[in-house]
Amino acid sequence: MLTIKAITGDESYAAQHLSNNHSVGETITGQWMGRGAELLGLQGDVRMEEFEALCQGKHPSTGELLKQRENGDSARKLYDCTGYAPKAVSVMALEDPRVIEAHNAGVPALADEMELLAGARIRKDGVNDTRLTSNLVIARYDHTVSAELDPHIHSHLVAANLTYDGVEGKWKALDARQMYAQSTYLTEVYRNAAAKVLNSLGYEIYQRVEHGWDIGIVGLSEELLQKFSRGES
Repeated sequence: MLTIKAITGDESYAAQHLSNNHSVGETITGQWMGRGAELLGLQGDVRMEEFEALCQGKHPSTGELLKQRENGDSARKLYDCTGYAPKAVSVMALEDPRVIEAHNAGVPALADEMELLAGARIRKDGVNDTRLTSNLVIARYDHTVSAELDPHIHSHLVAANLTYDGVEGKWKALDARQMYAQSTYLTEVYRNAAAKVLNSLGYEIYQRVEHGWDIGIVGLSEELLQKFSRGES
């Protein structure tokens, strides 16, 4: 499943929400992903100063303003695109850590398709349109539990409100409307990649009818899955 949330304001989103795995003493280090990140020379571990610079629309190394500054405190800084593993995967991973690979296959497939939908607004020579840019600056943060400490494997693919318009040769604010519009499709991309891995590991899977998109694993009862789903819709 995929959810997309626009993040506004000046709070340190990474430090307060992404680096904490809801477990005392456990800190999560993000990883850079995306073609936009490559264009900025970002790779490997996410450093907080780089992340915060991007939140302000600045180059993570030079501090140069990459795009025209947004007006007002409500300007979008980030898009938190979160991919959730099927509950059955989160629960089965307690017994068989191999199934985490289903999630780890789904996440890059999801990120690749998200990038293809990235765009920027064209406001030049009287034109008001959107151009596909197909690049994102993504910080990936992997979590394994929910706020209630239930098994809940998910990855935050946090995209900066930036994308590079190769036609005009400059960075612009991200137009994420197609990402929102295609969220059901993106969920299917993730699910299909995850299902392929589960099948390769020998698991028999099925669709949890009452939970729409979700995948079940034969042998895990609905009662057990519900037991580990406190606070989840």
